[in-house]
Amino acid sequence: MRERSAPVITIVGGGSVHWSPTIVNDLLLTEALDGAEIRLFDTNLEAAERIEAFSRMLAGRYDSRTRFVATDSEETAYAGTDYVIITISTGGFPAMRNDIEIPEKYGILQTVGDTVGPGGWNRALRNIPVFQQMARDIEAHSGDAVVLNYSNPMALLTQTLTENSSLRVTGLCHGIFSAMDMFALLLDAPKESIKVEFAGTNHFFFITSARVNGQDGYAILAEKLAGMTLAEFIESKDVEGFELYPTMRIGSEFYHQCGYIPYPGDRHTCEFVSGYLNAGEARTEEYAIKRTKVDDRIERRKKRTERCEAWISGDEEFDAPRSRETAASIIEAIHTNGWLVDDLNLVNTGQISNLPRGVVVETLGVAGPLGFRAATYGRLPRAIASMTVPHCINQQLIMTAASTGDRAAAYSALANDPLLSHLSPTGKRSLFEELMRANSPWLPEGLR
Repeated sequence: MRERSAPVITIVGGGSVHWSPTIVNDLLLTEALDGAEIRLFDTNLEAAERIEAFSRMLAGRYDSRTRFVATDSEETAYAGTDYVIITISTGGFPAMRNDIEIPEKYGILQTVGDTVGPGGWNRALRNIPVFQQMARDIEAHSGDAVVLNYSNPMALLTQTLTENSSLRVTGLCHGIFSAMDMFALLLDAPKESIKVEFAGTNHFFFITSARVNGQDGYAILAEKLAGMTLAEFIESKDVEGFELYPTMRIGSEFYHQCGYIPYPGDRHTCEFVSGYLNAGEARTEEYAIKRTKVDDRIERRKKRTERCEAWISGDEEFDAPRSRETAASIIEAIHTNGWLVDDLNLVNTGQISNLPRGVVVETLGVAGPLGFRAATYGRLPRAIASMTVPHCINQQLIMTAASTGDRAAAYSALANDPLLSHLSPTGKRSLFEELMRANSPWLPEGLR
């Protein structure tokens, strides 16, 4: 039998000190991918070369045959590639500053600003045209490539890639691991004993069923709470886990309101509803909502860059296990003609029957040689669907605006967002115009 050839893997945003060290380490620790060619594609060639040096150091330590190429050339990056992993954000920190700081003037105190709200809206409008072109470029150079998207807003950008190519595409997010850790913490159970069912949109999915060693996890949780709120119970525990925080006051309110636990990261869930981030600083303090300012993110990148350089020089040892990101596992499954059940962001073709068709939703799915297939979930509980559908509609309006230059659609999507519910029509229009002016260097021609 002829030996299977090693894959070619392209990381778009390959110079990222946030994503690339983790992804490269995972790929190197995947035996079936040994000998691969990994292309680190970045418009900042110096950043890509830094990661190339790090990667070669790590490959040497692992005695790996994997090769690395840093490039700022699209043709070099995409020609004949088998897999593309995307980790970029158009405009970088200067654009992100607009996403966060302009809405602050209108009383909107966004925590992350990368998915919904004015920050997610702004980010989507400047990223969609880039992702449209990227989809076409990848397909032109390698029509059989598999594309794994980590960039936010996850739903919109994954939809963009899907609609502008015939490539096999999915969006990946690690939120489900937080949920598994949360249930293990709450129920004092081993993580491997937790099985969950979930559905929704990225950063706003809900755990609608949980089983622990064959028993109803929600029934066990109700007994353990014994009259306490979920927030009180969590704050009485020693919180340790993947992306878990010592408070979950917003998630607790969702649980007591609709009976289900959401994505266990209040920083994301609070951006999907009114009443937390548009009600003043006292409200964010009341709910212990952690906000990350752009300057904090810039400083964090600086420290990560310094640490990466220390790994390269040998002043500090890189000693990280394989992470819980699943890009390497998906590539391994497809490359070896296997199958993997995972948390996937895919276009809704009916897997969630009461959310609009065509938008990207998050459910269990299967990755395999033919691409990605979503598992059928069915109907979201009404209380959850009622909060999710407006965001799905806004996603379609944003897609129309970015694709056709329709300013009316762009305005409608912003004005309809729950984080603007406290503003008058005049206030909404003012915020819209200010964001559009600030975002103009990155906007498609029709929206400038």
